[in-house]
Amino acid sequence: MNRRRNLLFIAALALLVSAVFLRTGWSQPAAWETVQVAILYVKAGYARDFPEAYGFISSDDRRVKSEKTYVRERGAFSGFTLDLAKKLAAFIKATPVEEKIDGNRARLQLHLSFPDANKLSAHLLAWDEERLNKLSPKERRELIETLDRWRKEGKIPMVEAAQDLELVREDKGWRIFLDWVAGVRVSFDTVVPGSLLLEARPVLKEVTVTRGKLFNVFFKLRNLSNREVTTWIVHRVEPKDVGEYLELVECQLLIPVTLQPRREAEYPSSYLLKGDLPEGMKQFKVTYEFKVEER
Repeated sequence: MNRRRNLLFIAALALLVSAVFLRTGWSQPAAWETVQVAILYVKAGYARDFPEAYGFISSDDRRVKSEKTYVRERGAFSGFTLDLAKKLAAFIKATPVEEKIDGNRARLQLHLSFPDANKLSAHLLAWDEERLNKLSPKERRELIETLDRWRKEGKIPMVEAAQDLELVREDKGWRIFLDWVAGVRVSFDTVVPGSLLLEARPVLKEVTVTRGKLFNVFFKLRNLSNREVTTWIVHRVEPKDVGEYLELVECQLLIPVTLQPRREAEYPSSYLLKGDLPEGMKQFKVTYEFKVEER
């Protein structure tokens, strides 16, 4: 994103956030600033524009993890795929629900309404980055115009969710505080039958989380066959004796899901790190063992 486009985007978000505060009656400048930063961060993350998202993260967190490592862990989009994801991110509606500011610290909860990328997948080449980035200028323009038309007609499927964020005030303004230095690492792996029917991998192979905060991970599945494939998982956490501290709150893959031939889809899982961990416990390993049935 060049400087002019970035300024236009921030200006547009400023108008959006101003409208939110006018409706809710909030007038605190600090609250306005935190919501603005939070929305920009959420939209960049949704679009997988992780270099952009990294710029909104606190300096304390950035000292723990470099931008290169952060982007590599998460798998950023590029080319037209990134442009397409940014287009959908612009459709996100974010409303502040609750905020507490204490000096240079703030806690914020947003209510989010965002496009369901899974349901749109069939219209977007199954989010195949290689194929999307090879589209002609005419095909790209038509795809963007279709999304704009669907939005006006109310045909974009949306998902409702809440997100809690913590922010810190720095010299350059408010930034997202992730507390990576005190975090626990959770790595994710997959075991897939050697039948060449299914490809499955975590979008993020490792995340750093803190106790008491809900976090989401995504798994990308691709049906490699010309028939429908039904799959589900056996969920394992290591070390086994402390697995109770990592609660699987929600997972669509615990029950059978069906993938159409040659299609790809992403499935979310929600976790909560809870309780007082044993001293020195800093890492979990989670394995998704896939079971496959061909129809």
